[in-house]
Amino acid sequence: MNEGELSSGQNDSTMSASGRPIFGGTNDAVNDAAANASTPIMSVPDTDTPTTPRASAATPIMSGSSPSTPQFFNDAMAAMTPAPEPARKSKRGLIIGIIIAAIALLVVGGIILAIFLGQSDRPRAISSADQAKFNSFANYILSGNESTERIPEYEFTQYRIMDIYLSENSSEISTFFDHAYELWNAFIATYTDADKELPPLVEAYQDDLDAARYAMLTADIDYRQIISNYVAGGKTSAEAYVTKYFNSLGASEDLVIHERRQAMATNYVDMLEIYAANNCIAGETVDAACVEAIVDQQLNNWYAAQEKLYWDVSDSITTQENNVITRLWDVDKLIHGEPDE
Repeated sequence: MNEGELSSGQNDSTMSASGRPIFGGTNDAVNDAAANASTPIMSVPDTDTPTTPRASAATPIMSGSSPSTPQFFNDAMAAMTPAPEPARKSKRGLIIGIIIAAIALLVVGGIILAIFLGQSDRPRAISSADQAKFNSFANYILSGNESTERIPEYEFTQYRIMDIYLSENSSEISTFFDHAYELWNAFIATYTDADKELPPLVEAYQDDLDAARYAMLTADIDYRQIISNYVAGGKTSAEAYVTKYFNSLGASEDLVIHERRQAMATNYVDMLEIYAANNCIAGETVDAACVEAIVDQQLNNWYAAQEKLYWDVSDSITTQENNVITRLWDVDKLIHGEPDE
């Protein structure tokens, strides 16, 4: 055995004369003899007393102040220590996925909605027969013929509808528009057969056509009838005639040309009051020479207002006429399936 090697489970120790540690047992005689010996005397264990197994080389030797933790204790502590909880999976990826899906849904929904709302403005394919009907109407407005060929490009020229307006012949104007509406309605009847609705552009053009017809066919109230009613029943009778006439037209009150014409007629009744006061009305005729000699500031104001209203009405008629002409090419592109520029 090497010096210092453990021989039993006893932990008692003494020092020999040489300073070497002597591991002793419980036998005092042995310990005394060992004190005088130069080498350690190992005690022989009693065969009746169970021996403690020798420590192996791997077994740590206890130090005086800092004993090492026994392996069995470490194993026991390891068994008692709860296993760490598995790391929780982050929900960040799930949240990001949900957000992306929501954005994609909104984008797709917006595209579908835009397509749905834009259907009425998109060029829709129509048959060549329906296009021919529109061509007949368009050519009639521009040249007076009913050609089924597509209208030519716009030119700065005198179109047929302009000639009709300048004729100031109410019968000719009425005949022109009556036939124009026959051609238009024949086209519309087929064009709206699928969904019973007009595209906004076509509907707006029909409004322009209505406004132009109204503007031209009511170019003038019969001012001779205003004088006749004034002579017969005074100002009240003349005003009643004006109101009844414009109400009979069935025009919307917000139509500017309607308001201006009615204002002109009402203004004329007020002028007749001054004519009558100056004896300038003979029978049912206004004496122009007499009127020129009247010096009245109020009458001058009425003249100025009447002139302005006259030119406003003229401008309104021209505007409606131009709309019927220029916007015809916008409708033509739609009918023939050409996209807006």
